[in-house]
Amino acid sequence: KVFQNGGYDNAYFLRWGIPPVNYLWDTLHLFHSWYSEMPKSLDFLTSFLLPEFQYWKDESSGTAYDRLYYNAKDTWATMNCFLALMREMPAWAKVNYTKEFPLVYPALACSMEGIAVDPEIRDKLALRENAKLDKALGSLRASLGMPLFNPSSPVQVKKLLHILGCKDIQSSGVKDMKKAADRHPLNAYFIDNIINYRKARKLISSYLDAELLNGRFLYSLNPAGTDTGRLASGESQFWCGNQIQNIARAIKGMFMADEGWLLAECD
Repeated sequence: KVFQNGGYDNAYFLRWGIPPVNYLWDTLHLFHSWYSEMPKSLDFLTSFLLPEFQYWKDESSGTAYDRLYYNAKDTWATMNCFLALMREMPAWAKVNYTKEFPLVYPALACSMEGIAVDPEIRDKLALRENAKLDKALGSLRASLGMPLFNPSSPVQVKKLLHILGCKDIQSSGVKDMKKAADRHPLNAYFIDNIINYRKARKLISSYLDAELLNGRFLYSLNPAGTDTGRLASGESQFWCGNQIQNIARAIKGMFMADEGWLLAECD
């Protein structure tokens, strides 16, 4: 079987109880093994590998026949990209593929299993982080005398930085805000509260409010997600959960090991 980003497709095949056999080739991973820094979408691969093709990725809507026709073009593009890759890839890139592709299977297994979540601990953590959120927001609004100030708004935060004398700063990103905070203790007071608010809000939205599936926190792992070969993580193929690689230690307590297993953290 030849897939383009088959980890996604096979997650659904497994969920529906129809796992494919002989999934040995994947055009996304083949191309990543050759040009790791390049985009890896099917339309890009087609434009790169096939000298003559008709763009079709804007044809996914319409009648049932239109969608089937779109799927047929996807299949044609995948197969012809595979043949072009087999013909043109240098030997060293094919060696890279033999090292990368086997990682697809354990990555897929992880994404299907996820991690069990203790609902009581998760609820307690949500209460704690929401309290931090309310405290930071209340302190900011009271100090500024602006009951509608929104720390998540880049426009409002940038205006505040300009009022604080930092008109040279044109971004509300963390690095630029910390630069402004170093200039005066009053700046630091406001900016620390903004950063604390955003951290708490991100934890809540990304993990404590993230949708679970059967009580488990799902995620995905992608062996072709970085230029260097390090796995990248994102939300589940089933549009729930979130990435698993950069979780704040403060909320890791909501995860629990399955029976007979231990969870550990190493660096």
